[in-house]
Amino acid sequence: MESAGAFEWELSKENVAQLHGGRSVALLNKVLSAQNSGEFLNKRQQLRQHFELKLCGLKNSFAKLRLYVRYLHWVEQTYPSLSHSPDLENLLFRCVRDAAQLPQVQNDEDFVNMWIRLTEYCERPAELFEMLFRQGVGTMCVKFYIAWADLLKSQHLLAPAAAVYAHGLRTGAQPLTLLEDHAELFAARLKATLDEIDSKPISDSVLFDVSTISDNVHSRPVRQTLAALSLVEPEPGSSKRVPVMRTNECWHADQSGLHKPVTMGNMTRDSQGQPKVIRNPNRIPESDPVQLLHTFAPITRPVVDENAPLTDCTAVLRPLGQPSSWQKENMAQPRPWLNEKVSLVISLPRIVSRPFSF
Repeated sequence: MESAGAFEWELSKENVAQLHGGRSVALLNKVLSAQNSGEFLNKRQQLRQHFELKLCGLKNSFAKLRLYVRYLHWVEQTYPSLSHSPDLENLLFRCVRDAAQLPQVQNDEDFVNMWIRLTEYCERPAELFEMLFRQGVGTMCVKFYIAWADLLKSQHLLAPAAAVYAHGLRTGAQPLTLLEDHAELFAARLKATLDEIDSKPISDSVLFDVSTISDNVHSRPVRQTLAALSLVEPEPGSSKRVPVMRTNECWHADQSGLHKPVTMGNMTRDSQGQPKVIRNPNRIPESDPVQLLHTFAPITRPVVDENAPLTDCTAVLRPLGQPSSWQKENMAQPRPWLNEKVSLVISLPRIVSRPFSF
């Protein structure tokens, strides 16, 4: 038969704070069953004083940082109801303050984890992540980029989250395979979401209903831009042109500015006078919307000789790929700069000699 305190956590699970790494059920049952005991409370207070005295006696070193980590883990396990409290915030702040001046501590796993935990108590955690990145904290740690990207995704900032993944892949944060998996899953989810949005059926009657478009236009306080004027069907042998009568019927409901052409086609009317869609044969197909991760070098691993000594440069540097379509403005076009030749004769200024007067 099970002991009386084996399922103590079932009676108090609504008062237990969640941890990222989970909790030990045996230790949780032991703490919850003895939390009203005076002996347990005295022993817990003595252990806490022991940690504080030991921290005060140590100088700022990596040993003190490891002791802070043990102390924080003990507090989280021994005080299960302690969630985002000022005591934990004070402990995290003391840890990063005492370890900030240690040499090469910026990418220490325990130090980075403490900063990640401290962002939960910040009003603007995204700004704190950016400040840490500029200071070089966690730039080679995968957990830093994953936590930063998860925060941006929770705020529906997909483009900055993709940029964070790209920064981590470019710097070669370790372990790189874990970051590549998260980046690929993020890109796959984003592409699936965009495909689902594009695949929703939209009838032509909704897109080109004149009364609906007119109501939408008059309900908006601003006027439509010129890019919202659709093209009419051209005559044989002529190019497409903007209609002379720029009424609401020529405004396309799918456009919203000067940044992109109409993707659903151009509007005109058939023989019965009903609106129809005309596909633009010269339209360039839209690029893949998931191009955010390709802003930097492709995900490739360097080929390292097993017999050669491993250096920092070998582990970080990766070959750059060929310029893609988004780099067109940086690709040089070989052409002459000027139509006229520059004279190679150097013309000196004329020296005018004047007689001396005595």
